[in-house]
Parts: sequence; structure tokens; C-alpha cells
Amino acid sequence: QLPRLVILTSEADYATKYAFPAGRFFSTLFESHITLDRHYCTKPGKQGVQAMQISESAADKNTVGHFEPYLSHRLDPAVSLKQRKADFQIKQLQTEWAEHTNDVPLDFPGSQLKSLNRTNPLNPYLNIQVDKELISDHNDIWQEQIVAFIRDLILISTTPVNN
Repeated sequence: QLPRLVILTSEADYATKYAFPAGRFFSTLFESHITLDRHYCTKPGKQGVQAMQISESAADKNTVGHFEPYLSHRLDPAVSLKQRKADFQIKQLQTEWAEHTNDVPLDFPGSQLKSLNRTNPLNPYLNIQVDKELISDHNDIWQEQIVAFIRDLILISTTPVNN
């Protein structure tokens, strides 16, 4: 499936990492919480189901981008800079997306997307923890590598496929 929802959260976003939970502490003080039985779906079918437990209290007090059990991917700076060739075709990008597996990172210009092996490959919902070199704080979203990553995701998910 094509990407439909992508959440990018910097590991260095202290507004959502510390301030949000501090505010939620008071608003959830008198709520009761339990441990929830959930599962990761790492492959299609029953063989891909992995049981897990999450703290409802922790989920209630943290943003989805800082709630570790819900993270699906990590975006790191590229090991080597990927240069697009002059004859680059969007279809190449779509093919790379369609054929990638959880075992192999997906390269973008300036960044590398790695699965945390918690969802099926090609899950349309990506909750991505971003390295602080790519997004250094709450407002730093316009780094060249991030813009290129978002641009490519838009190209992957909105360009019609011609057979």
C-alpha cells in the first residue's frame, strides 16, 4: 500500500517529549489506567502477529511520536549521499517503495528509512522517529533532507501508475 499518514517526530523535540507529558500528568491524574494486550503485525497472516503489552497510562501521557511501542520506523541521516541521475523516473521511486522489505532500509536523498519490524511492509501508516541531525528541535522541519523525504513520499503516494 502507499503511504497515507506519516508522523515525523524528532528524538530531540523536547516540547513534545517533556512538556506534553508534564501537562498530561495533571489532566490524567484522577483517571484509571490498565495494561493493554496488543500486538504487532510484522507479516500478513497469523504468523506475523507478535503479542505485546502497553501501559495505557504511558500511552495517555505521551505523544504518539514519543511512545516507543507505537513507533514503526526510524529516519537517520544517509550513510552515503544518494544522488539522483539525470534520467531519474518517478516510477523507479515507486518500484523501490513497492519492493522494499522490513529487513532493508529504504534510501532517500540525504536520509535512510529503517523499519523497526513492528508492522507489515508497506503499511500505509508510518510513525517515524527522526534522528536529531535531521530535525534538531520542535520547529526545525525544513532541513533539505526532510524536505526531500517528504517530497518523495508525496511522489510515491500521489503519482498515478501507468502500466
